[in-house]
Amino acid sequence: MSYKAEAEVSAELSELFDFFQDTTVTTQWVYNLKSIDVINQQENFDAQYYVIYSTPWPVSDVSAVLDATWKYDHAKGLLKNSTISVAPGKYADDDFIHVPLISTENHFQKLEDGKIKMTIEVAIDHGYLLPDLVVDTISVETFYLTLESLKKVDYKKYGGNVDLSAIDFSAIE
Repeated sequence: MSYKAEAEVSAELSELFDFFQDTTVTTQWVYNLKSIDVINQQENFDAQYYVIYSTPWPVSDVSAVLDATWKYDHAKGLLKNSTISVAPGKYADDDFIHVPLISTENHFQKLEDGKIKMTIEVAIDHGYLLPDLVVDTISVETFYLTLESLKKVDYKKYGGNVDLSAIDFSAIE
């Protein structure tokens, strides 16, 4: 199952990049994210994370190891983020359900100074570990409530010009 949302927001690319790199606030805006730990980081453009998501009863919490890559095309004013779950490695015995595939493709296109077109796309494949209805319901709720949370974050420490309150839910596919 995949989801996509687009919105024009007030921000500079550098401010958005700094915000999305700051794992100290990620649990505040990613719905049901209990924890995120940096496993490995190479400069600011490639990182690996171990994440644990809280899930509603009767499902136990889920975990994933995520590889994240950032690329910036200066000529196009386009910042891209790709994140994909990988084999759990040393976290295989963490007593959580491992989601076989979580994938995101996020684009941040500079439209003009202080204006960004933000596209967030998420794909989830639960590998039939759980019934489709359960996973799809949790996935839709998580995506929607994550976008809702992004609208409420205090962005002052990232330059003060970030305003994601314009995220438009009518653009969700």
